[in-house]
Amino acid sequence: MILSRSFRRVLVPSLWIPVLGFSIALMGSPMLWHLGAEYDCIATALRSGRGFADPFYVQSGPTAWMPPVMPCILASFYWLCGDDRNGVIVLFTCLQGLSISLTIAMVLSEAQRIGRYWFGIVIVAIGISVNYDSLFQITHDHGILLG
Repeated sequence: MILSRSFRRVLVPSLWIPVLGFSIALMGSPMLWHLGAEYDCIATALRSGRGFADPFYVQSGPTAWMPPVMPCILASFYWLCGDDRNGVIVLFTCLQGLSISLTIAMVLSEAQRIGRYWFGIVIVAIGISVNYDSLFQITHDHGILLG
């Protein structure tokens, strides 16, 4: 099946830019292992059955000051990976890459719709360059929010 030219103009950059970004980041010293200390601690508490608790590496009891979505995502990743932290990091990095891809696709498809495709490329390039560290070198909630 041959994809239309306009679809390729959106699909190709939205898939290759995150791959390129993470590849460049891995050449240096990225902090992809950092899942957000409080989020990760609460996720492990959720996974172990203690509920939404223990944000500081000790069993400190229930907490209500962290947003619930990120720990729930991480807890489900721990469940999927059998409590393997490296597996969780890989899954979360993939989720972050998917978020970046979808954002790029939305920007480029809208720019193409209004007849300003190259303007969309400029917007994506500026957004990636300004937020490169947050998007590709740190695995944390802001990588998904920025994407």
